[in-house]
Amino acid sequence: VARPKERPARKPALPVEPVTAPFAAKPADVHLRAGRAMLRSADYEGAILQFRLSEDRTAALVGMALAQAAEGRDEPAARSLRKAVRREPALVRRTLDLVAEFRDRAEYEKVLAALEKRAAAVPGNADAKFVLAVVRYYGGDRRAQATFAWLAKVTPNDMVADLFLEGALRRFPRDVKKTQESPSPAGRREGAKE
Repeated sequence: VARPKERPARKPALPVEPVTAPFAAKPADVHLRAGRAMLRSADYEGAILQFRLSEDRTAALVGMALAQAAEGRDEPAARSLRKAVRREPALVRRTLDLVAEFRDRAEYEKVLAALEKRAAAVPGNADAKFVLAVVRYYGGDRRAQATFAWLAKVTPNDMVADLFLEGALRRFPRDVKKTQESPSPAGRREGAKE
């Protein structure tokens, strides 16, 4: 009995991959974009909710921190910023345009003024001072360096504040003599005397 001739297996003309439309975005991306749009429209509560749905993105954590700071919620804002930098320490070396995240410069200035007021109202409010220092740092304001130095003293185990202090020392160089007199955060961690 003659067997039918076996056909060789046909190779597909193109690689077989799951079909996805080029415009189909991941849910986290959709929420990140929605959060940024809400932040720019000053819908801070809505922005926080959207950013929470894309918390696996560092940009979402930064956006959430800005919205939380705009709402006057400094503790969660500081937590979000610290989480973002722990996840991506290179964030400290980046240049971020935080003004662009708000509706306009006037809205950014309003949020910054309220943050400055809260930080000054309670001198020991490390969270408000941390968030203010981060906003100043990315805004090019050298006062951030003094705030990070203060934070290094009052919160000696805050590795994120130490990273920002190191970044501020690079970004805003001081008088060489003063720099040599004060130890780097790394020196403090290794037990150097202050």
